[in-house]
Amino acid sequence: VFAHCQTVCPILVRTLKKARVSLGQDGTRMALVTLDPWRDTPAALPGLATTFEVPDGARLLSGAPDDVCRLLDTLGVARTRDLQSGDVSHAPIVMVLDRAGRIAYTFNNPPAEWIVEAVRRCRRPV
Repeated sequence: VFAHCQTVCPILVRTLKKARVSLGQDGTRMALVTLDPWRDTPAALPGLATTFEVPDGARLLSGAPDDVCRLLDTLGVARTRDLQSGDVSHAPIVMVLDRAGRIAYTFNNPPAEWIVEAVRRCRRPV
């Protein structure tokens, strides 16, 4: 997500909030990584959390632009930054990690129900 997004990010955060409510307080952790570390600095994250009404217990992550971009590249998050406006074109990607911290599911604009089911599948004993 990124603070200046007026299209995909607000919808994605609403979907994540709905999934969070469905999961209840089951210990699931949620992290949202900025796609715009140039403007979404660590100091700006509390404002972003308020703007998007980020779910309780979720973490917003940012850092040095090179570090954030390296993480996004490692995760395979495709994006394009417009150098004029600073806006970032991206798909609404949600990744669900298994108990070992490996990516178990990657969704493009999933409904909350898919996220909930993926999290529950990852929590089942092997």
